[in-house]
Amino acid sequence: MSNKDAKAAVDAYEKAFAKTKSTATILRLTGALRAADRSDEAESRLKEWIDQHPKDASASLTLGTILQQSKRDKDATTVYEQVLNLQPENIVALNNLAWLYFEGGDKRALDYAQRAYQRFPERAEIVDTYGWVLLHQGQLEKGLQMLEKATKKAPANGDIRYHYAAALAKVGEKAHARTELKALLDSKTPFTERQTAKDLLSTL
Repeated sequence: MSNKDAKAAVDAYEKAFAKTKSTATILRLTGALRAADRSDEAESRLKEWIDQHPKDASASLTLGTILQQSKRDKDATTVYEQVLNLQPENIVALNNLAWLYFEGGDKRALDYAQRAYQRFPERAEIVDTYGWVLLHQGQLEKGLQMLEKATKKAPANGDIRYHYAAALAKVGEKAHARTELKALLDSKTPFTERQTAKDLLSTL
């Protein structure tokens, strides 16, 4: 894998899994399968493992991440909920589920985001989710405060910086928002909401 030879890695991990069937080997095998552009097979193998080991929260969490990355939000939500049934304070599941609830318009988003934040108040991505949900549920000042905190913790994260700029615009600090957006867009930092950031800047 380190040499970017995914096909050879799959062969090696298949042998390892045949000898030792464990969470570690199935996760490495499915990771190699995905790297080898065999994502459907990776997902199938992982689901088969989870069917046989329904209490394996790590495997389920990985499946949830795969589903979320492929935009199958409903399926990802179901899996993350299953993870929380096994591990009620699993930070990744809490944070990702908060985001999916938010995108789906589910008011439970704030509760889950807050629970994640209370457990890990220093992790930028956790603070970002909490702040973004607060902002869109009407708690503008607190949301802005959280997003500023997240930006300071992860200044190289373009999506977090965009969220902070959007929060500034939402509370009426348009000049500051313009400055932040221009700096972000000029930096060439890759982030998923670049076009949305451009559109917002054009309105300020």
